[in-house]
Amino acid sequence: MEDIIKRIVEFDSIERKMIAGAEENQLSAETELASRKAKIHDDYMARADEKIEAIEAQEKADAEQALKDREILLSKQMDGLNNLYNAKKDEWVNELYERVVK
Repeated sequence: MEDIIKRIVEFDSIERKMIAGAEENQLSAETELASRKAKIHDDYMARADEKIEAIEAQEKADAEQALKDREILLSKQMDGLNNLYNAKKDEWVNELYERVVK
């Protein structure tokens, strides 16, 4: 009978060690999973930040080019108005004088 009790205690001890090992493995796996999850998140956020920076740089360059194009257009229009003024100013002054005086 004592032999049977010894074997039961032995088996219990072995089972407890196996359960402790399994729990340790589970804890290790959960820790590894959390670590991988954090790394994936960090990698994703880093790639997202890089994309955002690239898009911002492109948008800024596009806006600057659009502004330069607009400035060129406005400069051409202003030159055209100045040329028209210089060509017609005497005619316009005379026309205004004639309309006001008569």
